[in-house]
Amino acid sequence: MMDYHGLVSIIVPVYNIKDYLPLCLECIANQSYPDLEIILVDDGSDDGSEQICDAFAETDSRAKVIHKPHQGLWAARNAGQEAAEGEYLFFPDGDDYFHHDLIRILYSAINWQGKEYPLALCNIKRTGELSEDVTSEIDPPLKVLSKDELIRGLVDLGEDRFNAQWNKLYRKASMISPINRNYPRIQDIDSNLRFYLQIDNAVLVDSVLYYYYQHPGQLIKVSDYWIIRNKCELQIFTSVLEELSPENQKYGHAFLNRLYKRMIEYKGSCYNTQRYGEALELCDDSEKKTRSLFLSCRRIPLYKRLLFVFLLRHVRFTHFLMRLSNNI
Repeated sequence: MMDYHGLVSIIVPVYNIKDYLPLCLECIANQSYPDLEIILVDDGSDDGSEQICDAFAETDSRAKVIHKPHQGLWAARNAGQEAAEGEYLFFPDGDDYFHHDLIRILYSAINWQGKEYPLALCNIKRTGELSEDVTSEIDPPLKVLSKDELIRGLVDLGEDRFNAQWNKLYRKASMISPINRNYPRIQDIDSNLRFYLQIDNAVLVDSVLYYYYQHPGQLIKVSDYWIIRNKCELQIFTSVLEELSPENQKYGHAFLNRLYKRMIEYKGSCYNTQRYGEALELCDDSEKKTRSLFLSCRRIPLYKRLLFVFLLRHVRFTHFLMRLSNNI
């Protein structure tokens, strides 16, 4: 039987989620894993969420609250990470919920067979219900994933379980220092991609333990979400390509492929709007930095390279195709 003795810091960013936060806190309080530090980072809430945090800390001695001015999700996570004393870090969103054995199972996975893996992750489920089963006994299969599989899952497949920050237990000693790049969207992709590039493997818990609750207040439902997401991906993948170490150059084709897809979508979706000037400037700058790499990349088929360049040059046509396919 495994000896559970590593402190896990649970870091919860909180901003105006009073209707959903109590269920998340209930899942934390009922975790079967015994050794927890609970850090609630109130990011300037003014809807009563801040009072819920304080009340929870009064009833659970493992919990503390950090109150700070509103600066966004990653500033809150960074504040929590800097305050964390645990050997392991878990970053749930305060409007989601998860299985009561999640921490125990992820802890067993990250230390599977006596090895010290840098990361353990579980499957997730998008749900519009607040009544998913979080208490049943579960004995999920474990699988070691290579760096190649992690990067493919994020870059090529774009699966939530690889993209997201909140379904993972990180070994603190393996983590990058707190992230300060203030992207307004998809900060998780930036953080996890850079993390995957510096580790060799991870352990997948191949069962759903985390429930990503879909509700009207989420950013993904905001009308300009996908335009801003494409802009952020452009910036992220341009930056990552510029910083690739020699041993990670083999992933360059995958990053280039995703970057050029996002530039095409960004330009096409902004065509004939007030955003087009900014989109044109950012895409032209990114293309200038990566054009020679892209055109000479034989791991991307020649027809695709030519097609991508054509679509970037003929934005009116790209916009027309996107309208036909209902992508804008």
